[in-house]
Amino acid sequence: MIEIEKREQVRKSLDILPERQKLAVVLRVYENLSCAETAKAMGCSEGAVKAHYHSGVKRLKEVLKENKYEFGS
Repeated sequence: MIEIEKREQVRKSLDILPERQKLAVVLRVYENLSCAETAKAMGCSEGAVKAHYHSGVKRLKEVLKENKYEFGS
């Protein structure tokens, strides 16, 4: 049950992210695309993907921590 709650909290927290950050995180983590594949799918550079991804993960961790959910690094 706790695992389901964690997944739901992450999903809700993803919805808070700006669209490009959310897309970068989803493609990299859930779709398991490489940085190059993600860049092609998003129509941007790999550097932009890295920036969106890292900003998104940082914000996601902040939101989860605010809601008392802490996951491994």
